[in-house]
Amino acid sequence: MRVLILIAVASVAVVARAGPPPLTTPAPASTTPAPQWNPTADPPQAEPVAIEREYDRFQDKTTIKMEGIRPSVTKGESRLFINVTSSCDGTTVTVKPQKVAINLLAVSEDFQYADLKDSLQLILLINNNRVRVPARFMKAGTSKDRSPRALESFVAIIDADVLLQMATGRTVEGQLGSTEFKLGPMEQLSLRKFAEAVKLVDPMPKGAAAAMESAISTGPVRADAVAIHLAQARIDELQEKVDRLTAMCLGKLEQSKDYVAACDAATDLEAQKDKTPAGPQRANISQQWLEARAKVALTRSSALLEDGDLAAARRELSDAQANMRSLQHAFERSRHPSASR
Repeated sequence: MRVLILIAVASVAVVARAGPPPLTTPAPASTTPAPQWNPTADPPQAEPVAIEREYDRFQDKTTIKMEGIRPSVTKGESRLFINVTSSCDGTTVTVKPQKVAINLLAVSEDFQYADLKDSLQLILLINNNRVRVPARFMKAGTSKDRSPRALESFVAIIDADVLLQMATGRTVEGQLGSTEFKLGPMEQLSLRKFAEAVKLVDPMPKGAAAAMESAISTGPVRADAVAIHLAQARIDELQEKVDRLTAMCLGKLEQSKDYVAACDAATDLEAQKDKTPAGPQRANISQQWLEARAKVALTRSSALLEDGDLAAARRELSDAQANMRSLQHAFERSRHPSASR
């Protein structure tokens, strides 16, 4: 009996060796979950968006557009893309537009705006000032890639001045439905280039613009460095605005008979002072001259302070300078973290 058992075992072993090769064992299914859709984790835009120009020779219209600005999503389930469009008659832009079209494309795993499309608003917070604009539904569909996404597009017609504020504001945040976003330095730089192209703002000084273009073309640029560059450009623009409004205010003042008479009186007293020999009489004339000169200075200062446009421009300039100091301080802290401890 013991022998038979051994033979049977051996026979089984031989059959096993003589049979077909064993099938390959399937690899265990991956336990790594597929990456979740999370627009808030997207990296910031790395470079400014290019401007496109199209001329329709039949309509004699030029269209300036910029497509694909991607703001940083801070809350919500949609990835947003912003396109900006403006049209004018002729082959070149000669007049500032009054309105600009903002096209918004929302990309999501599921449709997000179906219940809101008839009452949707684009809400902007620019330097904490709220701007509400109706966002009109355009179309909806799905992408054609391997993992289809929901696509919903809207258009908001905004004042051109609002676009300029979006390009130059210290802080720009927005909300479309349940999605919240903010504009970073690269997005604002893109909008600034568009604003320059449609004559809403003067171009950056050639030297500064060339330096930025060179830096961007050679590789990734720190967002805070771009922000500082834009902040300086904004300060330069506002300083020029303040200087222009100051000159206009003083030009109006010089047409005032009272101001001209005060200036003439101060000039006459100065001439008398210089001709009068030292003594009590000269001291008296000198006192009158100082008082007349103070009256001229007070009239001038009052006119500058009472000019509403000039006062607003000065506040803007002061805010821009404070923003620049804040950016520079943050930049230095990032370069020397131990110094801020």
